[in-house]
Amino acid sequence: LAYVMPLEFLNTGYGKVIKKRLMTGGHLAAIVKLSCEKEAFPDATTSVGIVLYDASVAHSTVDFFNARSMEDLPNLLKGEPVSNVPVNELDPAAKWLPFLRRKTVLSHRGNMVPIEHYGRFKRGIATGANEFFALRPSRVKELGVSAVDLRKCVTRSAQARRPVFTGEAFASLMSRDESTYLFSPTPSPSPEALRYIRFGERKRFHERFLTSKRTPWYKTEARSPSPLWVGVFSRGGYKVIRNRADVLNLTCFHGFQPNMFGSLYTDRLFLYLMSDAGREIVSLSNREYGDTLDKFEPNDLNGALAPDPSWFDAIDEADVAESMAQIEATGVLPEKINARFAALTHPASKPRPTRLGGRASRKQKAPTSTRAANSVKPAW
Repeated sequence: LAYVMPLEFLNTGYGKVIKKRLMTGGHLAAIVKLSCEKEAFPDATTSVGIVLYDASVAHSTVDFFNARSMEDLPNLLKGEPVSNVPVNELDPAAKWLPFLRRKTVLSHRGNMVPIEHYGRFKRGIATGANEFFALRPSRVKELGVSAVDLRKCVTRSAQARRPVFTGEAFASLMSRDESTYLFSPTPSPSPEALRYIRFGERKRFHERFLTSKRTPWYKTEARSPSPLWVGVFSRGGYKVIRNRADVLNLTCFHGFQPNMFGSLYTDRLFLYLMSDAGREIVSLSNREYGDTLDKFEPNDLNGALAPDPSWFDAIDEADVAESMAQIEATGVLPEKINARFAALTHPASKPRPTRLGGRASRKQKAPTSTRAANSVKPAW
């Protein structure tokens, strides 16, 4: 069976049951990613792959291939796979997309912990009707809504253009009359806030999906400003922001809330997320969609690996302060720090030269049945 389907399930929680089923009996032969999905499906807005499943043969390993062009497909399976993974090393609960794109491997795995060791990422505030809840300063003035019913907030990813987001940057947004306020009335809204709420009901904002599930409908989620933001969607590398403006964020970013222990490492974690090695390691946990679009869910980030405290502690406090100052001034991570994190990875060895089907380098178990033994060998 050659089954064409999206490959997001390789990196998602709901994909666990699918991967477990595919592995049963060792019949999963290979997974092919079409990085050229637009050539085959010009209107595709998701990833595209081919799952090769052979009911007549029990495979001891699974090959992972990446087709860069449609022209690669006829001879793709004759070449070396990106990865060749023993079945007994495949975990249905783990993320499998790294097998299709891995360029480096961890050289200090013993010094790595999940990011959730330091705290947790949560999605940004979901309003259900940004056109009602996200307000410009001029609109606030027009409505006469007081500060007690408002929260300062970044409402779009494009509003944070530099890696360190400062109070001055936020003030600049306000001076340009961008949407920088979240309408978040108190349990006893002021008369001005009540008038705006009634306006929202006349416009039927209270009937939107999310607002209709809330009581009262205009109550927004209670959140504290997150010191770190990571962009939800990205192309060519995720956006990471150090929030020094002490403002909230909507769903354009996932916000990191450190625990009491992790609050000591916020700047170091930010530097790691900015580094080339950090980006490569953390991006192993993202989800791939069509047209080179990547996405993180909060738990993708929480489960991604980062250096343990002992590794972070080896970075001098003065180097951290100097690096943060340089990033704030130039937007660029100092090469000295980038090189330090580069030690976390090293080039991967070439994949073992294994092949699909009956080629000599593929070790196969006996057919699973008499019918399988007499079956025609798959074309691949």
